Amino acid sequence: MSKYYNFLIGTNLPEFSMPNDEGLSISNNELIGHWTVLFIYPKDNSPGCTLESCHFRNKYDYFWENNILLFGISTDTIESHKKFKEKNRLPYSLLSDKGAVFIKKLKLKKIFNFIRPRVTLIIDKEGIIRNVHSSQINMKGHITKTIKAFERLK
Repeated sequence: MSKYYNFLIGTNLPEFSMPNDEGLSISNNELIGHWTVLFIYPKDNSPGCTLESCHFRNKYDYFWENNILLFGISTDTIESHKKFKEKNRLPYSLLSDKGAVFIKKLKLKKIFNFIRPRVTLIIDKEGIIRNVHSSQINMKGHITKTIKAFERLK
């Protein structure tokens, strides 16, 4: 399924502005000058999304030590993100993509027309998408494949 989104590799990250779990607005302008990982997940507190988010939490030191910005993104509300982040002790920001505006700009498709996509992007310092990984069922693979890809890219 990852190959399905390979058309994004080499393209500019679409412009966006989303509130994070603290209500602060984060836009693509804040990412310029930093390697960034954005992982897009379907729903706070669902078993798969909790597993994926906690795997990113468990590898957070890698991102911190390599000066990589890390954000989780879903269509959940700021309030939902706050509770999810606190419950799972997540050290990174969760962005609220109300109305799936950002997801639609990326042309990410729902699975079976109702499940939001699970896609992880690596963005370089200039705002270019350099790697895409997509898997609805291999949550841990998002972290391991992202780290391997980043090691190749840096």
